[in-house]
Amino acid sequence: MPDSVWPLHVLRVVTPRLELRSPREAEIEALARLSVDIHDPATMPFRTPWSDVPSPALERNTMHFRKAMTEAGFDIRPGVHPIVPIMLYNAKLAQDFARDMYAEGIYVIGFFFPVVPQGQARIRVQISADHEREHLDKAIGAFTRVGGRYNILGKKKEEIIAMYGT
Repeated sequence: MPDSVWPLHVLRVVTPRLELRSPREAEIEALARLSVDIHDPATMPFRTPWSDVPSPALERNTMHFRKAMTEAGFDIRPGVHPIVPIMLYNAKLAQDFARDMYAEGIYVIGFFFPVVPQGQARIRVQISADHEREHLDKAIGAFTRVGGRYNILGKKKEEIIAMYGT
């Protein structure tokens, strides 16, 4: 691949034990042949088989989490997607909330401007088919405790903004 088309083609990272670089044109075919038999086709190397078909477990987990969080009084974006935005509207609140969730044993990340629009700060939760119900319930319990400390449970957008700003 010519360097003028893709300049990163010339990038190399070299350590005493390893060289990381793009394959040369002459190496690509040999690498493709090697990749065909990396593992026995009868053996699934992943815990969950790869598929584009929606997982019933993912759907169940997503619906359980969304329903419980809504019933607990959180403002979440409606939908059925396994990425669940817990709306907090304030960047500092999202950061502090994420810190307190970590102290509860749950790792989440606060998203705020410029990642999301100004005044749309949130905690982003990614639900997985591999989550057990006890994992979800532990997270829901932690969210509820931390949300109670910040007095945001049952509050609408305008009330949270009145308390914490945008």
